[in-house]
Amino acid sequence: MTEALGQVTSAEGQRTGARTRLAGTQETLDGATAELDARARRLRHAAADRGLPASANEVDTVERAVADFARAAENLVRTRGELTAVEQDLHQRLDRISHLTSDNAEAAELLAENQALYVAGAEKLSVDERASGVEYEQIRDEILDLEHRLSAARADRKAAGLRQNEAHDKVVGAERDLSHGRSALAAAMGELVTQAAAFEPYTQADLRPLLEVTESAPWPAAAQWPDPQRVADELVDRLMAGDETPGNATTVEGSDPEQVIRQVLPGAAATVLDAFAAATRAGRAVTEGVLKSTVDRMWTAYRDFETSLKSGEDGYQADLAGDAPFYVDVVTNEGRVPAASFARKIAEDVENQGILLEQRERTVLEDSLLTALAQQIHSRVLAAKDLVDQMDADTRSKPMSSGMAVGIRWVRSDKLTDQQAQVSRLLDRDAAGLGADGLAELRGLLRAMIHDHRAANPRDTYREVLGSVLDYRSWHTFEAAAAAAGPAC
Repeated sequence: MTEALGQVTSAEGQRTGARTRLAGTQETLDGATAELDARARRLRHAAADRGLPASANEVDTVERAVADFARAAENLVRTRGELTAVEQDLHQRLDRISHLTSDNAEAAELLAENQALYVAGAEKLSVDERASGVEYEQIRDEILDLEHRLSAARADRKAAGLRQNEAHDKVVGAERDLSHGRSALAAAMGELVTQAAAFEPYTQADLRPLLEVTESAPWPAAAQWPDPQRVADELVDRLMAGDETPGNATTVEGSDPEQVIRQVLPGAAATVLDAFAAATRAGRAVTEGVLKSTVDRMWTAYRDFETSLKSGEDGYQADLAGDAPFYVDVVTNEGRVPAASFARKIAEDVENQGILLEQRERTVLEDSLLTALAQQIHSRVLAAKDLVDQMDADTRSKPMSSGMAVGIRWVRSDKLTDQQAQVSRLLDRDAAGLGADGLAELRGLLRAMIHDHRAANPRDTYREVLGSVLDYRSWHTFEAAAAAAGPAC
């Protein structure tokens, strides 16, 4: 009985394990079925997007059609290659037939000559048989002379044929050279037009004085430049025709190439080029080192100019644009103006308004401005202290339920520099305690702080310098402290 129960228990365990495996297998099957359905949906969507069937049989049919098409394409390519080879072989055979035909014609001509010689020999033999004495000698001499003349004529004709072949080869070569020359000339003219377009920015009126170019003629616009291919064809036609004009027997072939090119330049391009060539002829050679050094100096000058603009209080901004040549504009309240125009305007304003002060006058003006600033800051600090005292008295008069009140103090920050701490201590005095000496000391400290800030931040404008140095609010901090209810002590 016990053994049977053990077997039943073992069978039950096996059945449970089989059910578990069956459930796992069923879950795997469900997942595989879901994945199969998802792939089938993706397959149908992809087939619909590409206009292809989705069933296996139809896909096999499409695959076979694609394979047949690929084989047909390969056969087409192979057939075209074979056709090309057959055409080349046909051309070679036609050339061979042409040569053989020419050789056959020469052989037929030689045969006709030999036949004529044979007939002449037979006639000579007949004459020799009938003639004798002086008549025979005379006829023989005439025949020999005719033979010599005939040989000379044949040699002349053969030489003429050779000269004709050589002339034909030269004509073919000349036509090939002419075609290449047309292409090269058109390419050269195209490069000339391209270089002219690249040179155009350097011919602006504002840049010419920098090179001491006095020529004021304008550079031709892009629409004035001729079409390179048309110019090349015209030059070639002039070369072929000789370009002879009544009263002038010169030709393009005998002309200076530079003069020929100058004739096709539009407007005053040749005059402007001559002026620039004369101005730059004495300059040093342009190398990579010279270009790099020039660019470095340009960037240094631009940064100095930008720093100088920002150091003022008018808010001018420099803007660099372009690429060889570079253009520097200044952004003002009236818009963007070239740096040269801006410099001229500033120079005119300086000259007209007479604002170039002597050092002593500038010191007096700075002292006056700093005195006004120091007095204004001192009055504002005292007003702020009075306001904080009122706030402190108000919070102390309103204790909490525990009987404690909150006091507010405006104390000096512990992050101040030595100069800022000295200025803050001076500002703590009242108007009577500050006095003239204290005001002079305060003015000197503010001047030193402004000077140090400008030395450390040369790109800041004057307005930014004053805003950073004179921000007295950053010199103090608020503190809250618990205090007994009642007025502040």
